[in-house]
Amino acid sequence: FDESSESSIQTLGLRWHIDQDVFKIQYRPSTQINKPLTNRSILSMVASIFDPLGLIAPVVVLCKMFIQKLWLSKLTWDEPIDSELTQIWLSISSNLPDIAHVTIPRLAKSMGLPIRVYLHVFADASNEAYGAAVYLIIFTEQSVSSHIVLSKSKVAPLKPLTIPRLELAAALLAAKLSRKIHSIMNSSILKTHLWSDSTIVLSWLKRQPRDFNIFVATRLAEIDELTHQHEWLHVPTKDYII
Repeated sequence: FDESSESSIQTLGLRWHIDQDVFKIQYRPSTQINKPLTNRSILSMVASIFDPLGLIAPVVVLCKMFIQKLWLSKLTWDEPIDSELTQIWLSISSNLPDIAHVTIPRLAKSMGLPIRVYLHVFADASNEAYGAAVYLIIFTEQSVSSHIVLSKSKVAPLKPLTIPRLELAAALLAAKLSRKIHSIMNSSILKTHLWSDSTIVLSWLKRQPRDFNIFVATRLAEIDELTHQHEWLHVPTKDYII
């Protein structure tokens, strides 16, 4: 794609290529070549990546995790980072230019008129981060197609949490994303499935929030409020790639 072409325009921080009807994430390389890396320069580079729909969340979350490491280092804004942090950042940033080659169809559509539309929302967590991704599955008379429409990632808090609690936070994030999509196109969605690989969280969701401490109880209550009419299902970890 030619970034200067009249067939592409910038919209909502993305570049829309009209001829192909796709979005591209914009990336502007740092102009501070051969200068010491600092909190200020790295945050500036990360802030330049605008991904409102979370379509490159797996890339952005690596940057978020690194920024958390920067804060822990307690360096000032313009103090050069140490060699260990430099190597980690160079490993991440060396791949960032590749996001400019990612294309995302503007429309989630299939050949022919939709007969059934399903929403599938996946939640997952690790010790370092958690997230959720939303897919539309569209059935027509001729085909079945899957489209990622929204995702979001968050860095795990500095205060250590158990994996089940982080998985619960991911489930709540999935519930919120599901509600957001339903608020936009509720009448078009036949059924919604929410997925987690945590059997502990799925067992919690079957019980009353009052059976748990305040941390778990408040999140279970909110998930129930957002998704009580939908179905939570288990997916084995080995099959889990979102």
